[in-house]
Amino acid sequence: MHWYDTSGNPQYEIKRKDGRMRATTLRDARKYGWVPSVTTIMDIVGKPGLEMWKVNKAIESALTVTRLVTETDAELSKRILAHSKQESEQAAKRGVRIHERLEEYFHSISGKEHCAHEDSMSDIGKICEATKFVLDTNCGKQDWVPEKSFCHKELGYGGKVDLYSNEWVIDFKTKDSIEDKKQLAFDSMAHQLVGYERGLPRYHSDTHWSGSLRRIANVFISADNPGHVVFHEWPQDKQELYWNVFTSALDLWKHMKNYRPEEFNNEGS
Repeated sequence: MHWYDTSGNPQYEIKRKDGRMRATTLRDARKYGWVPSVTTIMDIVGKPGLEMWKVNKAIESALTVTRLVTETDAELSKRILAHSKQESEQAAKRGVRIHERLEEYFHSISGKEHCAHEDSMSDIGKICEATKFVLDTNCGKQDWVPEKSFCHKELGYGGKVDLYSNEWVIDFKTKDSIEDKKQLAFDSMAHQLVGYERGLPRYHSDTHWSGSLRRIANVFISADNPGHVVFHEWPQDKQELYWNVFTSALDLWKHMKNYRPEEFNNEGS
């Protein structure tokens, strides 16, 4: 679970009594009035496709892992489960690394005319430049802001957006490979994006308000084929539908967790 304070600052970890850090829990959030992230909220909704994928990975591992002579059933089961998670854990770590390099890249080119990566021939250089090219092609010239965190105090949720401007909200999705004709975009991604869109301020400076909604899109990035990037925009005329789904998930999360952070944070107002 990821949490944010009312200023939009990430509160993913908290210091223990011995000085070491640990993951923030719901109990901590209740104490300080922190709000759940968009992804934490959407985790309350079942993902049958993902669950089936996990089951298939567990079956593959059960057929691959060899039982040790002195191993108990419980020990074997634990090792099979750990083996089945290796692929997704490695992919997640690689995704984090790519996200971090993209953040550095978009910070480095902010306000500049020339957007070449300092190491254009490296895998990450190809990924960054291809991502920028796809964004320029589909979105036009934008004043991009990377990794912006926020808190929607009135509704009691927060998040961190990969990339946004006055006109667009972008979420990166890294994939091992991007195959032709294979479905990449799923509605749950639009629900996540619209949560970001409604949570962000209308303009970077926050000096005035624009009632128009930003357009939302996913950018799919191949890790195995650096430079292969696919852009997918979600239809603007369905944003209200996506928002209704997200707010329904938000209400369900609050009921299931018996925690409404907006009430905690508005007690003194």
